[in-house]
Amino acid sequence: MSGSPDPARQRPVAAMVLTLAAFVLYAFVLGNAIALPRLESIDKGIAAIYALVGIVLLWLVLAALLFLGAAKGKMPGWAAATAFVAHPASAAAAMTALVLLADRRDADSLYYLFLVLPPPLLVGYALWAHFPRLHSLLPATPTSTAVLGTLLVLSLGQLAYTFERDRERALQSANDAKEAEILQQKELEAARQANLAKFQRLTADSPLWDWQEFIGKGNELEKQAVAIVSKMPHRQADAELMLRNGEIFPLYHIGELDLEATPALCSGARDFFLRNASEGYPTSPEQRYLLVSDRFDAWLPTIRWLIGQHCDLGAVVVAMQDAVRRYPAEPERDKFLAALGRLDPQWGRCSGDANTSPDARIAGCTAAITGGSAVNENIAIAYFHRGDAYQAKDESGSAIRDYDEAVRLRPDFAEALNNRGNAHDDLGDHVQAIRDYDAAIRVKADFAQAFNNRGTSYDEMGEHGRAIQDFDQAIKLDPKYLNAMKNRGRSRFFMGDFAAAAVDFAQALAQQRTDAYAALWLHLARVHAGKASNEELRRDSESLDQAAWPWPVVAAYLGEQDRIAVQRVADHAGADAKDQQCDAAFYLGAHAISTGERTAGLDMLQQAAKTCAPNSIEYYAARFTIKQAPP
Repeated sequence: MSGSPDPARQRPVAAMVLTLAAFVLYAFVLGNAIALPRLESIDKGIAAIYALVGIVLLWLVLAALLFLGAAKGKMPGWAAATAFVAHPASAAAAMTALVLLADRRDADSLYYLFLVLPPPLLVGYALWAHFPRLHSLLPATPTSTAVLGTLLVLSLGQLAYTFERDRERALQSANDAKEAEILQQKELEAARQANLAKFQRLTADSPLWDWQEFIGKGNELEKQAVAIVSKMPHRQADAELMLRNGEIFPLYHIGELDLEATPALCSGARDFFLRNASEGYPTSPEQRYLLVSDRFDAWLPTIRWLIGQHCDLGAVVVAMQDAVRRYPAEPERDKFLAALGRLDPQWGRCSGDANTSPDARIAGCTAAITGGSAVNENIAIAYFHRGDAYQAKDESGSAIRDYDEAVRLRPDFAEALNNRGNAHDDLGDHVQAIRDYDAAIRVKADFAQAFNNRGTSYDEMGEHGRAIQDFDQAIKLDPKYLNAMKNRGRSRFFMGDFAAAAVDFAQALAQQRTDAYAALWLHLARVHAGKASNEELRRDSESLDQAAWPWPVVAAYLGEQDRIAVQRVADHAGADAKDQQCDAAFYLGAHAISTGERTAGLDMLQQAAKTCAPNSIEYYAARFTIKQAPP
């Protein structure tokens, strides 16, 4: 029809649009790539990313052009297949070239060729295919071979060359690294030999200051140096002289050098610490303590040791507190002030140093609490220690009040929560005790002692299965937790699983051969399991202290002492009489039951139920054995 357009003469709109898009992307890629050598750091990275994105988009457009040329025009079949190999190969070569140009300052400028040449070739070939009339001017086979061959040779050759060059560079780097390592080893060996030669020139008569480079600082001869120096008779005098001269080496290594806190050493240390404090004031109101913490924190162990050796460093503590308080408040500063405050002598009494009596501990903690200068963390610790002292006096009510205060001041005080649980348990309030143990475990998930204590409360409530779960966890956290091992054995005993209980008691005894109670419970478990013998008990008792309680009970089990003699020893035990009377009544009663003396055994077990503290193992065991006694 005369009004219909000739399809052969329709304008190639799609090809034109794609060609224009390819031209724009081509210019974008080249612009960013050419700018790379002039850019630095972040700008260079951004330009490389832009260029990489441009390459991806450009080659997608080129793929569309090739497809359009093959579909709308005329392209030999073998050439079409080859084009769709040459196209991605040229894309890979372009990306490789871009990466090398961006990453390596020494990249050959020849790599620009792989960005510049492939797009025009691909566009030209796609348009050639799209317009078959061009084939008379540019024949199909030579044209396809020339264009596609050039692309493949360039792309695959570049990729192969780059791979081989990178392989050679990797080998060279490996060789360089090996040579550097050999050189470093030679230098280290030379330094080691020089260090050894210098060390060997020293003798036991050499002054302490000649030895200091071999002690600390990671010197490989430190152990040998310390072994020699710690036996030198003149080390103390040398250390005191060094301190007088302002050399602080001896303070770093007081323990290693086995020095004594003589008046001269204390004086030298005091002078240094006072000078250190005066030089440690902040240089501006905003200066953070964290930036100078090494000036103070590192000396806490030394100051603590010197005070423990009766050096008078009260002025040092005051001076350091004054210096550190001038810094703005932050956790690190406050933590140091708390630790420094605990160096006061009253804290030694409060924390129970040197077997301090409960009353002395209470007095020391009360002084710390009411002193007015302690930070909240120290006040919480003082309440905690005073609670422990009250608990040692069996004043659980007072202990709970102090633990309450400790937890109020420091809600994450896991040890105070645990010990408050112990106090509630001692008062028979197992439910509240378990709440406290739960809270302690929430704060400190690896708190083996809290798991053990919670298991004990469950045991006392008769929930032996839950108790065993807690004892299992305590032992998992601390495989050598002797009390948890024995407690699990007792829970299994109360559940009637006597064989498993015997295994636990045997393991506990193997861990501590002097534990008479483990030996007694092991024997009782074997009795109930029907596998007991005096020969085994005698072997288990070989390491026990026969001069200490409860050896008389063990002797009675072995037939070497009668019950009356054991009870007489318990009655005359002074302050421990009540506990030993409880032991005697329970263990002798259980033994009598096992040997067929039911009436005598029940009488003693009933006495144990009256004598033993309600929170003691023997109390619960006595009640259990009474129920289990044969008719």
